[in-house]
Amino acid sequence: MKVNKEEILGMYMALESFIHRDHEKEWKVWEAAIAHIENAVKPVDGVTTSILVPTLGNVTPTLHMSWDINKVKLSGKDLQERLRKGDPSIEVADVRDSSIIVTAWMLKPGQEKIVAARLREVLS
Repeated sequence: MKVNKEEILGMYMALESFIHRDHEKEWKVWEAAIAHIENAVKPVDGVTTSILVPTLGNVTPTLHMSWDINKVKLSGKDLQERLRKGDPSIEVADVRDSSIIVTAWMLKPGQEKIVAARLREVLS
């Protein structure tokens, strides 16, 4: 296989960045972001939450959120669509009948506040 020098340099820089990153600090940022989102939606009547870390794939703190469909009159797909069509557009993962999964590892600092506010607004 042929690899050009730009690809080699790109991989080298990505590896260098990963090696020198403060992984413990990054983990704490993710935990804080997920906790902020959880604290925003937890008071909504009928909503239950838990924070788990998957063993495979995106091994980061992950918010599992579900709700009583009789209290929160939205399906998971309805919630996903309202978040997607909002401003700003927000994408959520693993949507089920009355539950979603939210991760924060791709969010920039401060975006967890936007996600938390929108989730609370749509669920309320």
